[in-house]
Amino acid sequence: YDYKKIKLLIDLLNLNKNKEVLGNHLKTFIGNYSIIARKNNFQFSCVDSIRAYPVFYSFKENKISFDPSFIIKNIEFDEKGVTELSMSSYVLNNRTLFKDIYQVRPGEMIFLPSNIKYQYFKFYPVRISNKNIDELSKELDFITNKIISRLISKYKEKKILVPLSGGLDSRLVLSKLVELGCENLEAVTYGVNNNGELKIAEEVAKKLNVKW
Repeated sequence: YDYKKIKLLIDLLNLNKNKEVLGNHLKTFIGNYSIIARKNNFQFSCVDSIRAYPVFYSFKENKISFDPSFIIKNIEFDEKGVTELSMSSYVLNNRTLFKDIYQVRPGEMIFLPSNIKYQYFKFYPVRISNKNIDELSKELDFITNKIISRLISKYKEKKILVPLSGGLDSRLVLSKLVELGCENLEAVTYGVNNNGELKIAEEVAKKLNVKW
């Protein structure tokens, strides 16, 4: 990982820069990460835009901390969280299944013990685009190529294994990997024998000349 960017983040924290400055710096990070920093009584944490590596914290006994030994102390199920999970397959907001245990949400930073939170990354657009469909299609293609090219470069010494279903998402990823010259590539599909998606996946892999 780019540890220079992490060091700069710590330097910004030491300089007591505001959350907007920290957020703008975090937007330059590429890849998946979660960070916890601590100095004296001050604690800071942030996670990437998809929360690839979850961070939890607890607020109980008039104390708030990221310390795992404190988090798991006397844990109890949270009835509201359990109800949400059973009804929607996930828990809302920053809650978890346990009382007094919370999670840092995707694209969020949090400062302890003040419990100040700041959402530095949001998935929904902040502006309405006036571009036409052709311009938007070209922009999407450019962004997709950039992401896939970065993936190929990062794992050039390893085999890339793509979980291929009959859906459009995995087809797009596999097609772009082929288009952009990824050679050490293989696709895999799992599920019940002879299901519809299995047949489509086999046809896609065959057409793209990818081992499946």
